Amino acid sequence: MNALLNRTAKPKASTKERFIFDNYLFNNTLQELALGDDVVKLSFRESALLKMLMEHKNQVLDRRMALDSLWGAIVSLMPGAWMCSFPNSASI
Repeated sequence: MNALLNRTAKPKASTKERFIFDNYLFNNTLQELALGDDVVKLSFRESALLKMLMEHKNQVLDRRMALDSLWGAIVSLMPGAWMCSFPNSASI
């Protein structure tokens, strides 16, 4: 029974602040990506997406799950178009 529960349990959110891959250093707390002495400041969503990709290294991510996680929206994908529906927004 425990083996079955372990397989279906959701992974815990990472509290890791720094990720290293190849010659890059990604600091999630500072939202910076560095290659040697070159440092690039990332936006909140760029940083969140990079962290998500690093936490799921060598895995295929579901696009809808990633978009929902990053934008907090219910995202519908239609051929040739993207439609985002924000649950807490009003139509104007």
